[in-house]
Amino acid sequence: MARCSSTMASRSDSNSE
Repeated sequence: MARCSSTMASRSDSNSE
């Protein structure tokens, strides 16, 4: 997720996607 890594930075850790 390099597209919205800034927005989903917090959720990115939970989703690991």
